[in-house]
Amino acid sequence: MKELKFRAWHSGEKEMIPNCNQGFEGDAFNWKHQGQPIEIMQFINRKDKNGTEIYEGDIVSSVSGIPASGAIEWGCFGSPEFGVTSPYININNPEAVEVIGNIYENKELLEGNE
Repeated sequence: MKELKFRAWHSGEKEMIPNCNQGFEGDAFNWKHQGQPIEIMQFINRKDKNGTEIYEGDIVSSVSGIPASGAIEWGCFGSPEFGVTSPYININNPEAVEVIGNIYENKELLEGNE
């Protein structure tokens, strides 16, 4: 069974809000509904080689094979599943990827790699 977990990026505050589905921080869903600049990201039920949870919007890097990095997106390659914007990264093999940032705080990590 897939675990539903969320985090959010508040672009007005330039702040990542972890655990949006628990406690006070769950208010991020209400804030978005009220029109605040919130981007909600879902956990993709995968972890990287360090055990870091991978969320939509994360930037991952290949640690085996062809050096590449890409962003995690919903419906990548026309599939209803999560995918990565680089075909050289296998998110189904946790030993092959590492989270190196996210598209909101570290866009420079994707320059020239997509």
